[in-house]
Amino acid sequence: MSDKHKILFVAPANSIHSHKWIEYFSNQNFIWISYNKINSETLSILSDKQKQNIKKIKFLTSVYFPILPMMMCLYYMFKYKPNVIHIHSIYKYSILSFLTFFFHKNIILTVWGTDFINNKDNYFIRYFFKFIFKKCRKITTDGYHIKNKIINLFDFTKNKFSIINFGMNSFFLNDKSDMNKLSETILRILKDDQKFLFSSRGYWDYYDYLTIIEAFIKLDNDEIALVLAGSNGQPYYKKLIIDKIKKSKLSHKIYTLGHLNKDELKILYKKCYGYISASLHDAGISTSIAEAMASGAKCIVANNSDNSFWIENNKNGFLFENRNSEDLFNKICMIEKIDKFQLIELNLNKINQNNKYENEMNKMEKIYFE
Repeated sequence: MSDKHKILFVAPANSIHSHKWIEYFSNQNFIWISYNKINSETLSILSDKQKQNIKKIKFLTSVYFPILPMMMCLYYMFKYKPNVIHIHSIYKYSILSFLTFFFHKNIILTVWGTDFINNKDNYFIRYFFKFIFKKCRKITTDGYHIKNKIINLFDFTKNKFSIINFGMNSFFLNDKSDMNKLSETILRILKDDQKFLFSSRGYWDYYDYLTIIEAFIKLDNDEIALVLAGSNGQPYYKKLIIDKIKKSKLSHKIYTLGHLNKDELKILYKKCYGYISASLHDAGISTSIAEAMASGAKCIVANNSDNSFWIENNKNGFLFENRNSEDLFNKICMIEKIDKFQLIELNLNKINQNNKYENEMNKMEKIYFE
């Protein structure tokens, strides 16, 4: 890639999504601007190649937010003269990049889902979205329902859209994992050879762990445990979860783990009785559902967003109604019906056809320089 094909990424460095995306372009001519610092959780799951990219990140100051960070974005644009500016997570990061829209003609926006859904009903933010969608050259997202929502609000965007998935990490498509990287708690779960249900979305209210716990209480099966994991998220919501578990007197059967490394995730995906995602909304396929599918887990997933494309009832898992613990309980009871060999074949076909990392990033590279 020549100097005239420089890419300026504006994306949060505390998200694995950014690192996965930019990793594909590691050998290319790019710089990366981030307001968010890298946290220990994200750092622990980065590949060696992804860690090498950290030195290319220019971190924006938090002083006089958002004015000074906006000026710094503009400064980097003039300094590096990129051919393409690619902004991820359009709410916060498009605000920080606001001034560049007046000076650069080749801006690409990637909508992550919640960045749009959680802010679209605010009159002023909607007006801002209209402005940046008009100014940008291209819009990408990994969710058809996100694309449709934006087009319904802003009809002029329909010819700007491309569906680009984040791509499946090949680590979860092979059988290798490092048992030395497993925590004592996970080793104990595996040693007991106990059946367990697993969810790794995190302790945020929109991941709806409370519905999973309610369904588990209905299950009333001493042979099955429940493993919940993920970043701490919202402290008030995690407290609700802990209180719910104590009240149900199931602390001995429900594990509340924190952030897991990729080896821990992979082992739990492979060994679990079933993987559950009760998230109230996603963009395209969530990373955790894709990883669980690739690892051969039987998935039970809330029927929203694009999830019905990825999960087919009675074939590779089940769908259940949002916030409906009774429906989730019924689907857990049916999980034995899923044919494991048919599931693996179906999952791999879906991933290879629609979510293969190299294919998705190759499509993106063509968009950059078309």
